[in-house]
Amino acid sequence: KIKSYTINFSKNQKAYFPGQTISGVVTIVLTESTRIKSIKIGIFGEAKTRIAYKSGDDTKTAYQNQKFLEHVTLNICLLKCLLDRNDKNLENHLLLAGQYRYPFAFRLPTSDILPSTFESIQPGNSIRYLVESWIELPLRVPPICKKPFTFLQVIDCNAPNFEPPLPLENEKSICCWCCQSGPLIIRAAIDKKAFVPGEKVTLLTAEIENYTDRNMNGIAISLLQMVTRRAKGILSTKSYASLAQSETIKQGCSFTWNDKSITIPCLPPTNSLSNILKVEYFIKVYVKVPMEPNLTIDLPVIVGTIPI
Repeated sequence: KIKSYTINFSKNQKAYFPGQTISGVVTIVLTESTRIKSIKIGIFGEAKTRIAYKSGDDTKTAYQNQKFLEHVTLNICLLKCLLDRNDKNLENHLLLAGQYRYPFAFRLPTSDILPSTFESIQPGNSIRYLVESWIELPLRVPPICKKPFTFLQVIDCNAPNFEPPLPLENEKSICCWCCQSGPLIIRAAIDKKAFVPGEKVTLLTAEIENYTDRNMNGIAISLLQMVTRRAKGILSTKSYASLAQSETIKQGCSFTWNDKSITIPCLPPTNSLSNILKVEYFIKVYVKVPMEPNLTIDLPVIVGTIPI
């Protein structure tokens, strides 16, 4: 009976921002007369997490959801009736064969309450937005049509609170049996704190003082994405990195690494607005220590949406 059921947006935008209007049309093509109760449309946003964990000898899975676009205070009609009994096209709840087009428009909230769209490489962990339409039929499962869209939170890299981070320092001593060597010290600083994809993060300087009795296996810089997922009280983090590496740092020597840079790839923005799925970024600078944990410094950075 239903030949086609589609949702099309008026604008071919790659992403939507707060305060913008998502408009379009729902198109239904019927091959024969069909009795219906109503045709409805809504706009929805939701975060979902899924974490597998061990419970004794068994592996269990915890799930959690957080909805964003469902509360009436968002000033969005989430369940807008586009067709009812008073529609002139209805004859005793009978929709005749043919094509029907129903326009819609939803204005996204202007306040900073919606996190950006995010899709994790771990299945079941995402922040998604969509426009959904469904047809209520007598005594039948309602046909559903969905159209996802990308939403981006406004993160302005020019904001005054995104001042360049201060240089950081860390050190450790290396033990061998009962003997302790001199310290291994690292200091590092980057040029600024906020970036957009495609920009380069420049390591202004990384200074290493190797007072130990070992040669270090070099220094590396990486971009660390930390995804924090929560589900039923369970916390899980994942990280992904791209590296650049220097030569060996000899014992008793100092080493300086200047003006090294890595490019921010196409990544989702920093997200701290969801309670169950957060996305953070760090520039990780570390000395590769043989046979021991590396000596590291994590410099927090922001991946934004408005460049400097």
